[in-house]
Amino acid sequence: MAQHHNTAPAELTPERAALAAAIETWKARSAEIAAAQAAVTAADAVWRASRQTRVDAAAAIEPAKAATAEHAIAAAMGIAGEAPITIKAARAALTEAEDNEESAKAALDALTSRLAEITRYSFAEGNVKAAAAAVIAAAPETAALVAKVERLQRELVAAGDALLWLSGAGALNTARIEVTPYRTELPPAAIVATRLQSPPASWTDPLKEIPPGAGRGPWLAAMAALQTDAAAGLPK
Repeated sequence: MAQHHNTAPAELTPERAALAAAIETWKARSAEIAAAQAAVTAADAVWRASRQTRVDAAAAIEPAKAATAEHAIAAAMGIAGEAPITIKAARAALTEAEDNEESAKAALDALTSRLAEITRYSFAEGNVKAAAAAVIAAAPETAALVAKVERLQRELVAAGDALLWLSGAGALNTARIEVTPYRTELPPAAIVATRLQSPPASWTDPLKEIPPGAGRGPWLAAMAALQTDAAAGLPK
């Protein structure tokens, strides 16, 4: 199989300059999204902690009532020790915890909405892909590939016309070959002639020497490289 070598241009073409700008915009938007995601994560942790504090504060009300009653009894008996937290203080702590949880939830909701807005209307990545495609479309390497395929198509049309005429004239060996007493197969000439009557996209290599997608592999790699480096080369 022919080897592909990438060559990077000495300077940016207008298409590559546009790609470079799109990449920078994408990087900035990616950083903005990452920061928004980090803010949501932090706000979520604060909200969860405030919710637990509110749960604990609510659970402390009844114990505070019981402890206050016990202290009042002990005081009446003259054996009271240090006064426990008052019911008023316990309720105040619950109110504060509820307010904190409400504020934390509002902050989390606002940050989550902002992240959704940033993500929903972010076309930066799609713009990079489109700009990379534009670079490839305008590249001389692509024009060379088109010319190569056109030349091969012309050669194939001429050679294929001759082969099909030979087949129609009975001057081509298309008789099936006996491989085993129970199996026969078409000879190479018949396979090639039959393949000419179907679209090239449906052709397969009978010897399995060319893996599926082998031709596009270098271009897939080039497209991926261009999305992070506007000066990345293309298959030669």
